[in-house]
Amino acid sequence: MARVHAAAMVNKGELFHNDKLERRVTRWKVLGENVGRGETASSIHRNFMASQTHRSNILGGRFFNVGVGVKSEGATMWVTVVFEGKKNPGTTLDMPPC
Repeated sequence: MARVHAAAMVNKGELFHNDKLERRVTRWKVLGENVGRGETASSIHRNFMASQTHRSNILGGRFFNVGVGVKSEGATMWVTVVFEGKKNPGTTLDMPPC
């Protein structure tokens, strides 16, 4: 799901949160989402860690699962990180084999 949203941000050319998050993740207990863009993973990570809300999603300890989607366009990386607090979340999207 994170990959789908990262691609949607590239298509729109803007950062935005996923308004379908609650419908695409099933059996959820608590959800979080970080979105960002930048030229390097390090710069995006620094920005996430500089924001109290984004930092709390990463370090807060209330999430068991994380999904990361990255889509590049030119020199820009678009990133979506989805956090979920239940041990066995599901999704309405088709999942690739692991």
